[in-house]
Amino acid sequence: MVDGHRGGTAVAGGEAGGAAPAVLWELLRYREPVCVEVTGPSGVVYQVEVEAFWDDRKRRDLRVLASIDDGGWRAFSPLCDDFIIATDGSFVGE
Repeated sequence: MVDGHRGGTAVAGGEAGGAAPAVLWELLRYREPVCVEVTGPSGVVYQVEVEAFWDDRKRRDLRVLASIDDGGWRAFSPLCDDFIIATDGSFVGE
């Protein structure tokens, strides 16, 4: 079962050391969902999917949507979170 706190931290980039700017540029480059498997500190393997799309094309802000599951029943209802990030990597809002 996905631990809501740990899963939310992984979705927000906390476990990856705040990797949001790196993810942002990868998403801009490919413009398709990115799906990776990440092993948490407890040894549980999580599937993380990240997708970005324009939230404000004029200001060039991107909305980043991420979902995470552990392959169990949570795969049918993954933990999801989203935020808005500017092209300079700064946090704009949720």
